[in-house]
Amino acid sequence: MAQEVTRTFDILDRCLNEFPRKDALGGKKDGSWYTFSTQEYVEKSHQFAMGLMALGLKKVTKLLLLQPTAPNGILPTWEWQ
Repeated sequence: MAQEVTRTFDILDRCLNEFPRKDALGGKKDGSWYTFSTQEYVEKSHQFAMGLMALGLKKVTKLLLLQPTAPNGILPTWEWQ
C-alpha cells in the first residue's frame, strides 16, 4: 500500500521508501555532471532544515530564498513547509 501524502514534505519519505534511486537528481557544475541518490537528497534536505532551526528560524518565520534551478536549489522547497 502506498504511503499517504498529506503534507508536501511527506513526498520525500514516500520517494525514499517506494522509489529509491541512485540518480534521483542530477546537475552540472564546472562542466561535470553529478547526481544525488534519493537517500542523499533526503539527508541534505533534513540537514538544511536543521541548519535553519539552529539559526533560530521557526515554523512561522517568513523566509525568502533565491535559488538556482539545480538539485541543491530544490532542497529548501521540500523541507521548510
